[in-house]
Amino acid sequence: MGSKGVMGRRVGRGRVAVGLLAALMLLVGCASVDEDAVGDTSAPDTTSAPSPTESTEDPEDPEGTEGTEDTDPPAAASSSPTPSGAEDLPEGRDLVVTSITDGDTFRIGDERVRLIGVDTPEVSGGVECFGREATDALDQLIPPGTEVRLVADVEPLDRYDRTLAYVYRVSDGAFVNLALAHDGYAQPLTIPPNVAHEDAFADAAAEARDADRGLWSACETDDAPEPSTSSTTTPPGPGSAGGEGCEPAYPDVCIPPSPPDLDCGDIPDRDRDFVVLPPDPHRFDSNGDGRGCEG
Repeated sequence: MGSKGVMGRRVGRGRVAVGLLAALMLLVGCASVDEDAVGDTSAPDTTSAPSPTESTEDPEDPEGTEGTEDTDPPAAASSSPTPSGAEDLPEGRDLVVTSITDGDTFRIGDERVRLIGVDTPEVSGGVECFGREATDALDQLIPPGTEVRLVADVEPLDRYDRTLAYVYRVSDGAFVNLALAHDGYAQPLTIPPNVAHEDAFADAAAEARDADRGLWSACETDDAPEPSTSSTTTPPGPGSAGGEGCEPAYPDVCIPPSPPDLDCGDIPDRDRDFVVLPPDPHRFDSNGDGRGCEG
């Protein structure tokens, strides 16, 4: 065979090899493309979280408000240590109790405070039924050291220079006067012009009486005293003894009739040691010798 025939065969073989190599590369490339395509079209993971653009809105509750009350605190809830009601107290003087005298009277230093609108059984000059219990009740409501707010009505003082006040416990806003009436430790006592809460006290006492609470079940009580129309600011004095508004059982000094019930601490020093006649409505003659507050 000639040289041209040998060269032709070699060229043909080279072309075939090149063609096979090209075909092989093409096949490899297609396989790679198919692999990528299979990866791109794989099934999504149905357990994964929805994409940020996917809606989670409840068709029954488009606002997303249903079921939030159990997990989120109400907007009005507060973690403030201020007890409920304390911020709503009426204006007055905030002071600290130093001692309890009886169920409706206490002291703040040298200042004597008389609760307006209620009257509790006495413990001085003879202990009345439920007197000790009423005193203990006030001591539990505002024991010494308790901060209270004193709120005045029209007349700030009575005739014995006692501060007349509606009393609130600052820590939680408890209305002390009303609590005593509601729990059956006090009867309502209205002395004009201090009448801001007379209806509330009367309703509270009536409820306590209907429920046989406190003194209403423990004592033989008459009806709540009729409102007094006497002034509470004119002090007693020997010059007016026997005059209008004076109790005839005490002829030496003008002491108003009961109610309110008084004790010797309410009588000025200048008027003590006076004659006492029966029936001694204020029980000033504790030893029965015919003299009142002589000690």
